[in-house]
Amino acid sequence: MKNIRTLAALTACLATALYARTTYTTSVTSSLGVTITNSQHGFNSSQFGVLIYNQDGVKQPTTAYSWITGSNYDVTVSFASTFTGTVKLVGVYSSLTTADQDFKLTRNGSSLSQLYVCDGCQNSYAKRSVSGSDITTDERSQLIITSFPVLSGYVYAYIVDTGLVYQIPLGAQGTCSGGACSVVRTLHPETTPTGGIVLGSAVITNSGLGAVTDLRSF
Repeated sequence: MKNIRTLAALTACLATALYARTTYTTSVTSSLGVTITNSQHGFNSSQFGVLIYNQDGVKQPTTAYSWITGSNYDVTVSFASTFTGTVKLVGVYSSLTTADQDFKLTRNGSSLSQLYVCDGCQNSYAKRSVSGSDITTDERSQLIITSFPVLSGYVYAYIVDTGLVYQIPLGAQGTCSGGACSVVRTLHPETTPTGGIVLGSAVITNSGLGAVTDLRSF
C-alpha cells in the first residue's frame, strides 16, 4: 500500500526501512505533469510505484494522478489538476511473502489500549497479492486508544488508497502511528471504506480492548 502500498492502482504509504529500498524524489510547481527519465531515476526497470505528496507533505490519492512508463523506463506522471508538491518513485519488493504477520491486526501483548498491524514488518517487509494488486509495507503500524466508549463495539482496520485506516466507535478516541495511518470515529466501524481491504477487528469496551479477529482474505 508505501509503507502500505498497492501497485497496479490501489494504495500507498512509505516509511524508513531497516533494509535497502530504491527511491527517487523530485519537486514540481504549478504543474499538470512531469516526465522523469530512466537516466534520472536510475531504476533500469518498470517495476516501481509512483506516489505524490502536496505542499504540506500529505499523500494524495491515486485519483489525483496517473502515470505511464515507456519501453525505455522513462515515466510520465499526469496530474488531475494543477499540482505543486513532490513526486516519489519507489522500487518494488521482488517477491511475495508468506509470514503470518503480514498485514495482520494483533494486540500489543496484554495491553488493553494498543493494537498493531503487521507487527514485525519494521524488520522484514510484507508483500501480498489481493484482487490483482500487490500490497506492500515495511513498517509496523500502531493504534493507541486514548478514551474508551460507554457501549461495547468494535475497532476495524482497513487498507485504503491513502494508507491504513482504523475505524473506531464514536464514543472512543485514539491516535495512530506508522503506515500513513489515520483514525476515523464512526457509528459503523464495520462499514468498509470504498475500495478498502479489511484486515481485522477487535472488541472494544469501556474498560479496554478485547479479542482480535483476523479478517484478512489473503
